[in-house]
Amino acid sequence: MNSNEISPNGSTLIGRYGQGSNLNQINGVTNLVTSKRFSSLVYICDSLNHRILVYNSMKKSIQDITSLPRAPTINPSTLAINERTFSIYITDRLNNQIQKYDLRQQPRLTTVAGWNQLNNPNGIQLDPTGKHMFIADTGNHRILLWMNGTRQGQVIAGTGQAGSNAFQLNSPTQIQFDAKFNLYVADTFNSRVQRFDLIANGC
Repeated sequence: MNSNEISPNGSTLIGRYGQGSNLNQINGVTNLVTSKRFSSLVYICDSLNHRILVYNSMKKSIQDITSLPRAPTINPSTLAINERTFSIYITDRLNNQIQKYDLRQQPRLTTVAGWNQLNNPNGIQLDPTGKHMFIADTGNHRILLWMNGTRQGQVIAGTGQAGSNAFQLNSPTQIQFDAKFNLYVADTFNSRVQRFDLIANGC
C-alpha cells in the first residue's frame, strides 16, 4: 500500500457504545492477546474497568472472566496465557502483584508473584514451559525471572536503579522473546529497545 491509497476501515469489536463499564463497553484498553489454540478468542485488558474480557469472534460474544465474587480489585496492564494449563497471568499494577486466573477449575484469582517485591509491573511473558514468568518490574527499573511456586524473583536485567548505561533500564514496560530466546525490552524512559542474550548469560 502506498501513501496515495486510502487506508482501510477497521471493524469495532468492542466499544461501539462509548467508554463505560457495561459488558459492551471498555475503558482504558492496555493490552490484548490472541489465542493460538482457539483462533476465535481474543483476551483484552480492560484496565480502568479492572477486568479481563474475552471476545469470541465466532459467537460474537463477550465474557468478563475476572469480576468474581470476593475477588480482589485488579488493575490489569498486560497478560500472558498458558493454553496447556488454561491459565492467564495478569500484571496487577494497582496491587503490585501478578495474578493467575485458572480457567479450568472453579474461577479464582491467585497471587503468584509480588509480596512487596514489585513496583508497578507492566509486562509479562512466560518461558517455553509455560510455568515460569519474566516480569517487567517497571517502577524498580528491572526485569525479573520468577520461578513457579517461589516467593522471590531473580534479577536478569537492570540494576534496580534508573539509568542509561547498557546494563541499566529506566521504566521498562514491555518484554518479548525471539526464537533464539533473546529478550527484547521496551526501555521506555530511555527511548530505546534493549536486547539481552539470556542463554549466553546463563538464564
